[in-house]
Amino acid sequence: MPLPDDLSPPSPAPSRRPLRGWGFPVGPSASGSLLAVTGEDVLARSIRLVVLTRPGERVMLPGFGCRAHALLYRPLTPAALDAVAWHVEDAVRRHEPRVEVLSVKATRPAGRAGAVRVDLLYRAKASGREVALQLDLDSDSGSNPEGPR
Repeated sequence: MPLPDDLSPPSPAPSRRPLRGWGFPVGPSASGSLLAVTGEDVLARSIRLVVLTRPGERVMLPGFGCRAHALLYRPLTPAALDAVAWHVEDAVRRHEPRVEVLSVKATRPAGRAGAVRVDLLYRAKASGREVALQLDLDSDSGSNPEGPR
């Protein structure tokens, strides 16, 4: 009996559970309950957290985060911007399995020396929806997804 051409297991059906997660920074909402985010905002906040965290900032997860921040202290040449984009894509692929990265582009925003704007296009695996996310990295940005304090 001949074997089928494709021996890979069937892909799992998308989860129908609604996405829900904690808001960041963790704190109370206007009603006094824990701040929560729902829907695909969970994915966008998770990606922001991954990209804005430097490796080593989380003691229990030393490999978590994105190495792009180390490049912000060097001249931002086209090669350095390509390296920033590569590090962002690598970090999102490693730490956020619920999305498929479609493209990443890093540019220098006008008037902000030492800063990099990252345009990330990804597809949410559960819904198939494509989402464009823009992140600003600078030497002061850390693990706060809302930007520097």
